Amino acid sequence: MLFFLNWWLLPLPLPLEAVTGLYVLTIGTGYVCLLMGGLWMSRLLKHNLMDDVFNNENESFMQETRLIESEYSVNLPTRFYYRKRWNNGWINVVNPSVRPSCWVRRAAASPMPW
Repeated sequence: MLFFLNWWLLPLPLPLEAVTGLYVLTIGTGYVCLLMGGLWMSRLLKHNLMDDVFNNENESFMQETRLIESEYSVNLPTRFYYRKRWNNGWINVVNPSVRPSCWVRRAAASPMPW
């Protein structure tokens, strides 16, 4: 906030030296805060986020292993670790209430890019 949202300091009815000093102070403080935040974020990402003192094997839970298909289903393959071995599974999104008439499609000649 100090780095990006300090534009409102410029039109303050103070002497130019005071406004400049306040602006430089907030920019500098915001820059240091951004650097500290980036450093903390990189430390968090470099640290193994799966370490858990209560789960020594970083094991997940049993997930769906069956492929459930329907006319409008979306199925994504996945792998998960459970009981000391890797298992293949499926993320099944089965929603029979969605009809093709509800889908938003872009026509080939549409000028919109989305």
